[in-house]
Amino acid sequence: MILVATFRAAAVGCGDGARKVVLADRITFTILVHCSRAKWKIRNKQGELMSIDDEVQADYESALELLMEGDIDSARPYLRRMMKKAPDDLRTIELSGDFARFRGEHEKADQLYRRLVTLSDDLDVLAISLMNRGTNYEAQGKRAEAADMYTQAIDAYQEMEDFEGLVSAHSQLGILQMESGLLKLAAESFSLALKVIESIAANVSSLDRIASIDEEDDDDPADQAVLTEFTRANLERELGQVNRMLGNLDISVDYLISAIDRYRGLGDEVEVAHTLDSLGVVRQIQGDYEEAESLHQQAIVVNEEFENQEGLSVNYGNLAILHRHRKDYDQVEYYINKAYEIDNAQRRADAVADYHIKLGEVKYERGDYMSAESNLLKALQLHKKLDDIAGIAVAQSHLGVLYRLKGDYERSETMTLKALAICEQMEHLDFIASVVDELGMLRKTQGRRDEARELWNRSLEMFQRLQSAKMIEETKQALADL
Repeated sequence: MILVATFRAAAVGCGDGARKVVLADRITFTILVHCSRAKWKIRNKQGELMSIDDEVQADYESALELLMEGDIDSARPYLRRMMKKAPDDLRTIELSGDFARFRGEHEKADQLYRRLVTLSDDLDVLAISLMNRGTNYEAQGKRAEAADMYTQAIDAYQEMEDFEGLVSAHSQLGILQMESGLLKLAAESFSLALKVIESIAANVSSLDRIASIDEEDDDDPADQAVLTEFTRANLERELGQVNRMLGNLDISVDYLISAIDRYRGLGDEVEVAHTLDSLGVVRQIQGDYEEAESLHQQAIVVNEEFENQEGLSVNYGNLAILHRHRKDYDQVEYYINKAYEIDNAQRRADAVADYHIKLGEVKYERGDYMSAESNLLKALQLHKKLDDIAGIAVAQSHLGVLYRLKGDYERSETMTLKALAICEQMEHLDFIASVVDELGMLRKTQGRRDEARELWNRSLEMFQRLQSAKMIEETKQALADL
């Protein structure tokens, strides 16, 4: 038996965890920019309504979007104009903090974000400061501090009854929790965000509340409805991902199909492709490889049309996993190399680490243990450098398999138990089932048949919950052979 699925299958699909834009997750960025004109109509320390300059606002929004895309050079002229025209404007200060964070000057960024609250007592400013400080802490790998900032921001938005802010803060916290392996907490955060956005959809006047700050605000209700629908789709997709990891596959499928329908209604084919690919991962777990391959191929057609290289990398990675289930290692190597070409060109360290895991697996399945160990140790090193908890566990689990095949049972047990501890902490059911299954194989190889039987009975229960037909069959056969 082999591990049923690599945790980080679909860098976007699983860890759409794992991938975050520079300033804000795609779930909420569009709504935040849409409402930014009103967000900054606030009062200063003297209680005077601060005027908004259309040119400064235009520069602010343009720079923010470019930074979100990672294009700091194109964004820089906008900040220069803002600093020349309005150096003490809160938007200028906030954006200066963003630039400092982008450059890795985290202490300077924090000082700038803290400065915002010295210039205004408005709760909006406090919340914006907290959200930015949270993102700055995340960039430093300080997850606990980031979570505290987002939690405080949630309290501020709740007090203001600022629904858009609540969506943003709950979503950011959910993403952070996913990356920290706190899957149940992430599901709760995304569910709270979805509940808020659904209330917005049911009562569009909640967005109009912001527009009413200025009678001249010309926000189009139709635009607001589109933004709300897009945010709902993104949140449903995230809930589809996290429920898949928790083993709630029926719930996962419902969320993913709903998100696909919403994206199609919005005419966003790239996001349709992204979500179809994620649905393909669920079908792989369930052992429906034909449908899974069809879903991945549909995604490829769209991503090729729109030249979405990152999306293609994810599709290729998932097809590699699919062919691994079929034990067609030539196809596995073909697809992981296609993904690597893209990831290496884009210098995506996490994806490069995953490449070494997949290639290491191909090599140990072919009996090339020395090369496999080199690849897997390289992957483990990279994931540790990235502080990627899930990636570390995946590398350890594959090293456990490799060392078992080599007859080094002591190291196999060490690696497998380390991986199991992480996946149990995450409550990632698919991953737990796979590692428990491998531990059963190790015990059988060691002649500890009673322990193997106990472990396989445990993994069988999980595979049945996951509706993983292939693994159910293989585990039942393994038990019968005992």
